[in-house]
Amino acid sequence: MKKILASALVASFLLLAVAQSSSLAGIQFGIRGGGNTSKLTGADLQDLEGTVKTKVGLVGGIFFAINIGKVITIQPEFLYTMKGSQLEDPFGEYSGKLFGDYLEIPLLLKLR
Repeated sequence: MKKILASALVASFLLLAVAQSSSLAGIQFGIRGGGNTSKLTGADLQDLEGTVKTKVGLVGGIFFAINIGKVITIQPEFLYTMKGSQLEDPFGEYSGKLFGDYLEIPLLLKLR
């Protein structure tokens, strides 16, 4: 996980270095960062109501926007995000954690 974060930081700094010359060509680069919450849901968890806790995770990554004409911009993003949940029984019979790290690649279409 540390290697992924280090690689993403190095790549983002390299992209920022060339962003100055690329902005004239209609391409923009940037860094995204933030947080999220996630929680398990579903029919199997209805009997366990009150025992499923949310997980607070981090989101970070890079994006670049490509102007197509005067009205349309396409913006792909590469985001690292942490998701999951924690199950706890109030009577202490069971507990468990389900955490996952994901690489999400959304593609945005912007109209100006």
